[in-house]
Amino acid sequence: MQNKYTIMSDIFVGESLSIAKYEPNKVANGLNHATFFVASNDIDVVDLQRYREQTKTEYLIAIKTSNKYFNCLNIADNIIECLPNEIEMAIYGLAFISSKYAFIGIDWNDFEKEISGGGGIQFIQSHANGENCVKKACNALALRMHQIKSDKRLKSVMINIFADTSFDFEKQEIINKMTMQNLDVDQATIYYQINFSDNFDWWHKGEQGCFICEYLINSNEE
Repeated sequence: MQNKYTIMSDIFVGESLSIAKYEPNKVANGLNHATFFVASNDIDVVDLQRYREQTKTEYLIAIKTSNKYFNCLNIADNIIECLPNEIEMAIYGLAFISSKYAFIGIDWNDFEKEISGGGGIQFIQSHANGENCVKKACNALALRMHQIKSDKRLKSVMINIFADTSFDFEKQEIINKMTMQNLDVDQATIYYQINFSDNFDWWHKGEQGCFICEYLINSNEE
């Protein structure tokens, strides 16, 4: 297992990454580093491919919320599995990868390396506010981890944390220990990103809160 941290001020030069969500007949507006789409029978593969080419999308990532198979999955570079009510959360967490506003971040080069294998990605999340919010969120995440069933080897874990400004390395260590105790990470690399926010969906200024996104990236090797 390897833990990897990147100080964003050391790597970030220029504009933020462009990450977008595809919708049917969407007009291309600039270039995309990554494009997400929600897999369904309503996706026109020809139109999706048109949007991908017009935006010069580097990585086309499908979001799958059921066990159903859809033809549009064939052109995706990788697939994120999540619950139906977590679609926007899964996109939001990855949209902030390499954000210049993050204190500690995930290098886009690492992101490219990890998702390019096409082994599949499981998204899980938890959020809590108030005293001991990190422990509460971690307890909920541990339950989700035990519900995951996969025969694939875990290649890496990307953890994107949104928290109030009281969040510190001691609280990050709580997340780290919980992840190591509940996932088989012996051969995996763990990446961390921390984003500070006084106001978020689940807490307000002066309150404690955290939102933890974890992307469990599987190897495509047997």
